[in-house]
Amino acid sequence: MSLPSSSMPDDADITSLLVEHARSQPDTIALLWPAGGGGWEPLTYAEVEARTAAFCAAFSSRQLAAGARVQLLMRPCATLFPLVLGAIRAALVPVFVDPSMRLVSVAAAVRRVAPAVVAAPLPVHLGLFAAVAAARGSVGLRLVDGALGVGVGPTLRAFEAEGARRVAARRVAVRSAPVAADTAAAIVFTSGSTGPPKGVVMTHRGLRARLAGIRAEYTMLWLLAGAAPDPLTVAASVFGARLSPLDRRPAGLSVAFPHVPVTRPAAASAEALLAAVAALKPAAVSASVAVWGKVARLAEARGEALSLPPGAAVSPAMLERLRAALPTAPPLLVGYGATEALPVATLTAAEALSAEVAGRARRGHGLCVGHVAPGAKELPAGELGELCVAGPLVARYLGAAGGGDEAALWHRMGDLGYVDAAGRLWFCGRLSHAFRTPQHGLVLPLCAELLFLDEPGDRAQKLLARAAGTRWEGVVQLVLPLPSLPMDLRHNSKIDRLQLAAAVAPRVAPLLASASRPPLLRTEDVLAAQPRRLFAACCATQAGILLLLGPVGPDLLRLQLCFSPSRFRAAVAGWRPGGELWHFRAHFLLDAWYPVLYGALLVHRAAALLPAGKIRRRLQALATFGACCDIVENALHMHAAAAPSLDAAPDWLIVAAAAAATTKWAVMLPVCWMLRPGSG
Repeated sequence: MSLPSSSMPDDADITSLLVEHARSQPDTIALLWPAGGGGWEPLTYAEVEARTAAFCAAFSSRQLAAGARVQLLMRPCATLFPLVLGAIRAALVPVFVDPSMRLVSVAAAVRRVAPAVVAAPLPVHLGLFAAVAAARGSVGLRLVDGALGVGVGPTLRAFEAEGARRVAARRVAVRSAPVAADTAAAIVFTSGSTGPPKGVVMTHRGLRARLAGIRAEYTMLWLLAGAAPDPLTVAASVFGARLSPLDRRPAGLSVAFPHVPVTRPAAASAEALLAAVAALKPAAVSASVAVWGKVARLAEARGEALSLPPGAAVSPAMLERLRAALPTAPPLLVGYGATEALPVATLTAAEALSAEVAGRARRGHGLCVGHVAPGAKELPAGELGELCVAGPLVARYLGAAGGGDEAALWHRMGDLGYVDAAGRLWFCGRLSHAFRTPQHGLVLPLCAELLFLDEPGDRAQKLLARAAGTRWEGVVQLVLPLPSLPMDLRHNSKIDRLQLAAAVAPRVAPLLASASRPPLLRTEDVLAAQPRRLFAACCATQAGILLLLGPVGPDLLRLQLCFSPSRFRAAVAGWRPGGELWHFRAHFLLDAWYPVLYGALLVHRAAALLPAGKIRRRLQALATFGACCDIVENALHMHAAAAPSLDAAPDWLIVAAAAAATTKWAVMLPVCWMLRPGSG
């Protein structure tokens, strides 16, 4: 499907809109950030513009080349937004990684980007940054998000103050120069919840197209709950080109950020979010589906809120609960898109809950997520296919060839869907989750799940009976009770089916063996299946979890090592690049060894400042010995963890690891005693 283009000027970056807002409405609140005691810290457009100009001046004074990359490894805060806009105005390219990414993925992203500037808290500089960025030699400026730089580099506060002094000395605000439309404005790494993390290059043309695609024709207060720190949030949600219906000029947007854990939105307090809504009375609220699920379950929820839930498709049952919980709200909106292309389609809740649309969803035909543009290239109406989008808001991947006709760039969403005769777009789940059986042909797990979403508390037999008379009759084999489902880290709204498959495989085998009807899988196939090929579809109810299993072939490997926060489980795949065990070992190296080595290096550098003598030699020996013991101890623990279970680890490994720890402290404590004042 093709997407509409933007009509904004081709030579203006997004910060030019901020300048206009600061000039026309300087005292209008742009950002609201949680403050102590339940209050809010406001930032007006004039204040944001002044801070943006200060950061721009500070960056410009460092003689950084145009297009140099600024790696941001910070949590969302009030300083992040002027920092990002100041970097863009200085012709730099901010780089964002999702807070929910694994450490090994963050390390790979930093290595690939080779940034010239890194902004992060001090522990990140001392650990991850030292391990992967310093070795590249690309980083010339380190900015510390905190009170102390401790020899790493200036703090963000000092860096901003330096820029403010330069702006004051020139007595003019820093303004951005015209930019080429296809110049990179930012790089955003996807969270990896639906595949490996990928770097998405957003051009100025693409950002302007996204501003045009997110339509809101009035100035309003927007509450962003758990928003990711990416340029779309900064530009479209805060300083975007919203046209006032009266004078058709750019109108600014006031945005509040209540406290919602970015990596765990499902843990957010629904009461706190509702309190923020009641206090601020926003015209729009954007939050993860997981957050809205908690809000909808509060019968006393009342407020004026427009829901734009990102991250996952919304079922009719969820929309009905939201409409009941927020009866006086403006029309609810649902949307569809991805980091690489957003928004693709939108739909009002009223249409999604119409008898025709909701009825088709409940019969297992997919979820309606919006309308397609007229004239879009598509399969015949009703024919299933992979969803692909094209247009100016489709971004390229980092490392892909640039230039050429942007209209010819198509992004594969990785989702299955179809367009009905009325031009509505229907979402049918991930392409990688679909499978075929000889008896039933193509099985779409999400569509089968829709049969059961509206029946919480049903018993297993009733759940199975609901499939009767539908295309999924006979596909559902059994109901497996589970206390909870593994969800994606970013949105807490999508089932992590690989982790689920590995977790339930041992429990599924005996259930399949005793099933009254012929199972789709043989017991030996379940036990031998690799999580990446064992497709599972689940539906959470109070009675249990509906489980669909697809067939597996004889060429599959053993279960790879599956990790959880509490224990290791399943079997060992072996050491090979790309395997889960290999990834875990790489993660272990980054997480445990590099901070130890960097800490030892800092001690050596500090000791070198002391006069030559016994204290200096003992301190350096202590750092070296402690680092060596830590490396040996961590290596032994890593090999012990490679056993099928910790109890099955060889005794000599456990004893050796304990001996290494004991030896380390037995030697280091006396050395520390010798380093006491007055020891000479």
